[in-house]
Amino acid sequence: MPNSSPPRWTAACAFALAACALSTAIHVGNGSLRFDALPGLFAGVLFSLMGLADLRSSSIERRGQWALWIILVAGILINFAELYTKAPGLYLQTPDLRPYHRGLALAAGLSIAALLTQGRLRTVALVGLLAIYFLLGRWLIHASPDPRIDVVLWHRDAIRTFLSGMNPYGTSHQNVYPDTRWFDPRVVVGNEIRIGLPYPPLSLLIATLGQLIGGDYRYAALAANLITAALMALAGSHRLAMAGAVFFLSLPRRHFVIEEGWTEPYGLMLLAAMVFTAIRRPRLLPLAMGLLLAVKQYYLVAALLAWLLVPDRRRWVALLLRSGLVAIALTLPFVIWNPRAFWNDLVLVQIRQPFRHDALSLLSVLAALGGPVLPSLVGFGVLVLCLVVALRRAPRTPAGFVGSLGASFCGFFAFNKQAFANYYFLVIGALLLAVATWEDRAARVE
Repeated sequence: MPNSSPPRWTAACAFALAACALSTAIHVGNGSLRFDALPGLFAGVLFSLMGLADLRSSSIERRGQWALWIILVAGILINFAELYTKAPGLYLQTPDLRPYHRGLALAAGLSIAALLTQGRLRTVALVGLLAIYFLLGRWLIHASPDPRIDVVLWHRDAIRTFLSGMNPYGTSHQNVYPDTRWFDPRVVVGNEIRIGLPYPPLSLLIATLGQLIGGDYRYAALAANLITAALMALAGSHRLAMAGAVFFLSLPRRHFVIEEGWTEPYGLMLLAAMVFTAIRRPRLLPLAMGLLLAVKQYYLVAALLAWLLVPDRRRWVALLLRSGLVAIALTLPFVIWNPRAFWNDLVLVQIRQPFRHDALSLLSVLAALGGPVLPSLVGFGVLVLCLVVALRRAPRTPAGFVGSLGASFCGFFAFNKQAFANYYFLVIGALLLAVATWEDRAARVE
């Protein structure tokens, strides 16, 4: 059985290579199916599963931290090169990208400083880097005020409804697309889509906070990304933590995820908080895990993998109970408000969503090549296999926990009916969290 000793370097390198490959894959086609994105997808899935299985290379083990450092630095250089090859969003209302590119140049210089300096200078470089990326995100939100995507419309309608004192679940919205092929026919009525909000209440509350403070709910995703990077840098006790944070901040499609209004940055922020508390503030771990469980439906997987953080039955059950109470306290009021509407929006909508032939998924690749359209149960089967491997092979550390979660999600999304840039953005962030905390152990949770 694995113990709490530091994990082997081969797995860390595999996770880093998976992050590099997946980042390139979603950069090519903005996370939609394109055959020139498939090499990155295949490599990303392969490397993430290699890391999950803890396959080892003697040559990598001999080089240890240096091999991982080289991969991360190379990935950062590739990220900055790709940032200059494509606009940061699809719906920009300005053709002038010079302010954005000037900000990237400053970010590149501060990234070098953050990687090469130590002590206070490194802290100053990190703060400067976060400030630059905040300004870049602010520029993007102003340059793309009205992206034509249903997620943005649903959030704006739901926030407005919620702030007026009405239930945001069980409502309907105008269809922003020229047809309805991406929706279950049962939710289509004329030009309206009868989906209130397919995201849990905590996600809505975070988005509402962004709307109230910034005037646009997407500021919540911008802030969440910056907090994730800061926690990533602070959680680890070595230079790799800063490299992971710089890599995350330089992801080519990170601003695209903000523009489209996706909610994955919220979950990634809470996942980073959970890893941070496991290392630095173990008494707060139940709170952090409870918030994570409440922010998105598929994070329930984290409850099982939490065994890697506290491999003791009594402590694990106690952690589940405490975190479960936090999640229930945040969610139950909205369930009571209208149980049927809540169930329809958060469960039935997900189950009934049609197969997306444009998804960056191996099932979509099979269908595009003339093969059968396989059910999403394939993805759940892969997820179960990944979880079994993780519980048997992964180290009992924060890195083992978050790396297993990221790799398991990678397999789940890659073999599912839906998989786009936001899905793999989550995977990349989780894998980078694992790399950043690779040499750190979890403290005891009493």
